[in-house]
Amino acid sequence: ENYTRPPLVEFMYAADVEVSHLGLRNSAFWTTHFYASERVHVHHVSVQAPRDVWGSDGFDPDSSSDVLIEDSTYDGGDDCVAVKSGWDCFGVAFNMPARNVHIRNLTCRGPLASVAIGSEISGGVENVVVEDLLYSSADSVAHIKWGPTRGGYVRNVTFRNISVEAGAPLAAGIFVDGTYGGPNEA
Repeated sequence: ENYTRPPLVEFMYAADVEVSHLGLRNSAFWTTHFYASERVHVHHVSVQAPRDVWGSDGFDPDSSSDVLIEDSTYDGGDDCVAVKSGWDCFGVAFNMPARNVHIRNLTCRGPLASVAIGSEISGGVENVVVEDLLYSSADSVAHIKWGPTRGGYVRNVTFRNISVEAGAPLAAGIFVDGTYGGPNEA
C-alpha cells in the first residue's frame, strides 16, 4: 500500500513539454501525467486504456499551468481528462493549483470518459476551458469531484460546444460531487 501503479508517461517539474503523434496503450494507471509542470502541449495522441482498470485516465495535468491538450482521442474505462492539484494534506502543503488548462478537439469513449476536475484538488483549480469535445459514450460530460480531505477550490471553468452521440448513457451533464472517495492517511 506504499506504492501506486505507475503512469505510462510522466513528466515532473518540467517546462516546455510537447507530447505528440503517439499511440499509447494499456497503461496500468494514468496514461499521461504532468505534475508541477508548465507550458505543456499534448496533441495528436491516441490513448487506448483497459475498460476494466480503475484509474486508467487518458490525460492528467496535475498542479500544472499553461496546459493545452488537443486533437487527441481516448478510449478507456475511466476519465478522458482529469485535472488535479494535489492529494489531501500533501496538496495543501505543496499549494500549487492547476491553472490555465485548455482542452479542445478530443473524442472520448468509455463508460466514464468525462472531463473530470478532481478528485485530488487540494491545491485548487482555475481557468479551465473545455471545448469542441465529442463523447461517444459517457456517464457525464463533466465530473467535478472531491472528498472531505481532497477539496480545494474550483474557479473559472468553461464548457462549450460539447457533443454527445445519440444513445450514449449520459447520467448527468455536469456532475458535482463533494463526497467523492474517502480521506487518505498522511
